[in-house]
Amino acid sequence: MAAPQAGTPAPAAAGFTLIEMLVVLAILAGVAAMSGPVLSRIGRGQALDAFGETLAARLSLTRAAAIRSNAIRGLALDPAGRSFASDAGLAPLPIPAELRVTLVPPPQSRGPAGLIRFLPDGRSSGGEIRLDQGAETRLLSIERLTGSVHLGRPGAP
Repeated sequence: MAAPQAGTPAPAAAGFTLIEMLVVLAILAGVAAMSGPVLSRIGRGQALDAFGETLAARLSLTRAAAIRSNAIRGLALDPAGRSFASDAGLAPLPIPAELRVTLVPPPQSRGPAGLIRFLPDGRSSGGEIRLDQGAETRLLSIERLTGSVHLGRPGAP
């Protein structure tokens, strides 16, 4: 192997310069800073969906208990205790602090406010439960004739 002669430059080493590395790090930092708010909104939407699905399951279980026991069963909103309570033997479902819940009874409703009742034949008192968390909203619709429960976004089919 020949030694480099005096006056000739040494071969360039492959790699990145410090400036190139700093530019890449600055770009990555910018992307991370911009994605933070988007990711936090996604997390809130997922938490809202999870609570909505849990509440929908509680409503369905209460309906099944009414059919199984051949007796009227209900799920009630307790605004003071910030929870939903079912008389079907289910533990109360606490409402997260950041969540606002509104129970909308159907037109011509004669039952007590804040209560969804299920009859032994599967029908229900009907109504909607609106879940709001910041700019995100979900609607739980309870059908009167079938007692079925649907979770969705306002305005969605």
